[in-house]
Amino acid sequence: MRGCFGFFMFIIVTIWLLFGFLVFTAVRSWAFDRNFYNSIVDNDALYNAFREEGLPQFLAELEVNGQRVLDPTSTAFPALVEAMQGVLTTDYLRTTTVGLVDNLFAFFENPSSGLTLNIDLAPIKIALAGAQGDAFVRTYVRALQPCTTTINFSSNQLPTCLPQGVTQEQAIAAVTDYKNTWVSEMPVTWDLTESNRADFSGLPNISLVQWVNNAYSVMTIITIVVWFFNALIGGQGLKGLLMWLGGMLFLPALIILLTGAAFGGNVLDTIANDVVRQGASASLDVSPRVQESFTLVILDALRRVSNGFLSTGAIALGVSLVLYLMGGIMRRPNRQTLNIDYYNDPSYPIKPL
Repeated sequence: MRGCFGFFMFIIVTIWLLFGFLVFTAVRSWAFDRNFYNSIVDNDALYNAFREEGLPQFLAELEVNGQRVLDPTSTAFPALVEAMQGVLTTDYLRTTTVGLVDNLFAFFENPSSGLTLNIDLAPIKIALAGAQGDAFVRTYVRALQPCTTTINFSSNQLPTCLPQGVTQEQAIAAVTDYKNTWVSEMPVTWDLTESNRADFSGLPNISLVQWVNNAYSVMTIITIVVWFFNALIGGQGLKGLLMWLGGMLFLPALIILLTGAAFGGNVLDTIANDVVRQGASASLDVSPRVQESFTLVILDALRRVSNGFLSTGAIALGVSLVLYLMGGIMRRPNRQTLNIDYYNDPSYPIKPL
């Protein structure tokens, strides 16, 4: 009777509680781990792909005051790309991305303060205002071809050719003025959330990370109590208790382990081919190399997530087997009952040991 009641309790309550606890454990291992996100964005291949292919596409579509900065078909366009590649180094892009991760975790620590994603533009301003900017101007002007038609030379936009009667020194001065004006108007910090800032002031002034840790502690206590209570109901003695503890944990642990193994194998390959790559091609208007690099970053993140499930499932499965085997090798309690008068009756000379 106790076994039946324990089994029904396991099916209705305990198995779902154990499964939820293991999922919580697997997700918690990476969801609020700053190093997890920093390791994902520490990908030089993505930044190099952006600098070499994504940046030219970005500059080709860049507009200032409603006007395109430079026609990508211009002979001087490569000079602009080269100058910006010198400013937007791989280290700068990596540092900027890590800074965004820090902004995100600052929000996790105090959600009521709001989410602010800042990009530090000071290194770009300093580089363009200094020697790198001057070198860009000279390289850019030297790359200009003579204009084939009469064009009014203006310092309000970058020239696409060198007008007749304008010397290179005059062009350098005009482009320098344009560059200095553009740099002076550039903010020191670019707030990505400024135009779509949500109001988080109504949220409690509590660390989201601490709240999750507290919730995990409470769930751990509840899970252990229910798990142990279910084993007490279903099993008899220490042997039954251990075997029930191990047996109940086995199935949820196996599911978590297989989930992690699947995402680390064929399922991940399917996601890569059918979901991530197709989604990146459809939603990202960038070059194939940038798309592929971005896809590899996502797949690397999924592998790390699967490792969290894999390690959690493996540990839980190991605990399950150890508990079950410990109970299995224990001897059953001796339930033999003896009549005390049997030993005292002289008519039975042979007594069992």
